[in-house]
Amino acid sequence: MERRQISGAEYAPAHGGKVISNVKQSDIAFVYLPIVRTYLAATCLYYSILTPALLFCRNGPGLPFFAGGATAAALGAIGFLRCRRTPDFRALETWGLIANLAIIANIWIAIDLTFDPAKLVYFIVAAMIFASVGVSLRQILFSVAATLGVMACQIICNGHGLGFFLEYVGLGAAVASIGAWWLTRQALLQVFASRRSARGQQEKAERLEKQAWRQADADSMTGLPNRARLFHELDRRMNGLKQGGQAFLLAIVTLDGLKHTNDGIGNCPGAGIFKQVASNLQLAAGGENFCAHMGEDAFAVVSDVPETVADPESFGLRLRSALSGEYHFDPDKVKLSASAGHYVCSNPNLTTTSVVERAEFALSIAKERPAGAGDVFPPRVAEEMENWFDIERALRASDIDREFSVRFQPQIDLSSGETAGFEALARWNSPLLGETPPSLFIRIAETSGFISRLTPALLEKALAHAKAWPQAIPVSFNLSALDLVSTTTIDRVCEVVQRSGVAPGRIEFEITETALMHDFALARGNLRTLAECGHPIALDDFGVGYSNFSYLKQLPITKLKVDKSFLDGLGEDPAALKLVRAIIELAESLGMACVFEGVETKEEAQSLASVGGRIIQGYLVGEPMDPEAVAGFLQVFGQGDARDAKIPAPGNA
Repeated sequence: MERRQISGAEYAPAHGGKVISNVKQSDIAFVYLPIVRTYLAATCLYYSILTPALLFCRNGPGLPFFAGGATAAALGAIGFLRCRRTPDFRALETWGLIANLAIIANIWIAIDLTFDPAKLVYFIVAAMIFASVGVSLRQILFSVAATLGVMACQIICNGHGLGFFLEYVGLGAAVASIGAWWLTRQALLQVFASRRSARGQQEKAERLEKQAWRQADADSMTGLPNRARLFHELDRRMNGLKQGGQAFLLAIVTLDGLKHTNDGIGNCPGAGIFKQVASNLQLAAGGENFCAHMGEDAFAVVSDVPETVADPESFGLRLRSALSGEYHFDPDKVKLSASAGHYVCSNPNLTTTSVVERAEFALSIAKERPAGAGDVFPPRVAEEMENWFDIERALRASDIDREFSVRFQPQIDLSSGETAGFEALARWNSPLLGETPPSLFIRIAETSGFISRLTPALLEKALAHAKAWPQAIPVSFNLSALDLVSTTTIDRVCEVVQRSGVAPGRIEFEITETALMHDFALARGNLRTLAECGHPIALDDFGVGYSNFSYLKQLPITKLKVDKSFLDGLGEDPAALKLVRAIIELAESLGMACVFEGVETKEEAQSLASVGGRIIQGYLVGEPMDPEAVAGFLQVFGQGDARDAKIPAPGNA
């Protein structure tokens, strides 16, 4: 049986809604408060009006009658005032009993002054009234007993012959009144219990609703407010700023390399790390500041503390120091660093999104520095950021077919002098911005998500030209970090290849070590999909990323593209030459080809050839060329009798 506790009363719906145990006196007082106050007010009003009226009509002595009526009226008024809105069981019981006794006294006086047997009925009526408004059984019993006792005394003193009959009727009326009181009381308490139960259910529903709202605003992994709650907080700060409030700081902090850590240790330990990070962040930020989890490895802090706003660099350093260090989870541990971007907002004309964009832009600058760096969005960055936004807007509004094109930079085999392939390089000639450097628009396209549209379109352009080349000439195409972790983009890439009619073995996809850090497990799966379709995979900028040699055995890599930094001092420093030879031997031992990028002089080419280097790419052999120039280039560097002597002089960018 379901039972619910109702402030001391136990209410059981299965028993027809009956009150099955005593309720608290405070609950009874709550039910009877309006009844007793009405009774006391009626007593006061009745005797205030009736007493003067009867005195005016009476011929006999009226002082006792007036005194009794005035006393009853006064006691009714005092009791009404004393029994205030706050339920008090003792007060209701006491003043109800006092009013009852005052009424009994007035009836006694009225009958005693001019005895009339018919007036004895007043006692019976009074007993019924006392029973209907009584707060407690003892009050009723005492009042009814006093009523019947005074009536008996009047009958005895006046020797009325109907005394026994009247006493019998009065006793019966008293018993009936008490019974009626009990039934009425049960009904009132049942209604009270039902209302209290309904109120309790309503309060419970409100609590659950508030809890649901709190959960909707909270991040389940860390317990911190989520991104939606962060924007709500920033909206509130911006509204305050528009009304003359103070400036505030937004700091965005990310953990360097956490995604890679999750790939190696699994998501469950990573979730444990997030909780530790959230705890450290709250301690470092202080209780007066607002902390939130923006998603993945990004956290945010909003502060309007004057010291923090005045010195955001120190505050950012405190946050980065708190989040950097070792994080333990049995039986392993990992060491992480943090990067941070800060923006102090004092401009009420900005939008919340603009504030976040400025902090994120400062963060992107910090991430280009060594791990554990920070940057504040200063006025000097504003121009660069506006340029960034201009490029992003132009990208979104661009016509990919008309504005974007590909150029091809050749790769030459030093041993034969023949063309080993071409790398497709994206170019953008915007009608709004003109020629925009690929290093800039590719980065912005990745940040904005536009790259998911751009990659398949550029690949289709590159393959349309490559289809006309000799079958032995491959083409390399770069995949971005977002491409690698997007199964949808990889599927679209495969569709483009299938439609092109170019053999998959001729299409080589280049990736970077940095791109793998976004989601190593997903990137590995997508690369295996490409490899299973017959595509060679090249690891670009080898040696300047995380230099994690485990990639070489975990990924289907067929070629290493060595960064140009390894060519510095190649003809003068024996150690540099030994390092290059070691890379070549590593690639050969793993069955991989090796391409050296950025070769600009014949001396560099000759040094590479002396230690076994074969394939080179750079301005020495050719700068990126229009598709129409490829055929002419192949006439010179596409035959078996071509040799090193035909390598052109270095060109310009």
